[in-house]
Amino acid sequence: MDDALTIDEVREVVEAVASKLEKVYGEPMPSFDHHDTGKLSGSLAAPFQSAFGEDIYPTIYMKAAALFYFVAKDHPFENGNKRTVVVLPAPLGPSKASMAPRSTVKLIPRRT
Repeated sequence: MDDALTIDEVREVVEAVASKLEKVYGEPMPSFDHHDTGKLSGSLAAPFQSAFGEDIYPTIYMKAAALFYFVAKDHPFENGNKRTVVVLPAPLGPSKASMAPRSTVKLIPRRT
């Protein structure tokens, strides 16, 4: 389970997305402090479960899908669960190579 995202890494992503959503769409999201730590920890750990010595989600893609599913299903945040999980980086191992720095989060403005 060493490759799981940490709550601090998720906080960074959530705060960046919340800021961008507010600026681009006028869509407020509650503060990251309004989350259920137990549910979030469980959702982050779920993709790294194993049974009988085998990973339940053996590929990067299955781990990313499990992360999406568990965060969306468990609702660890007061609001914005699905919006948040869409931008969480796929768990790509110890380097978390896909972890986007705060400045690279981009949203496409709505067409009017």
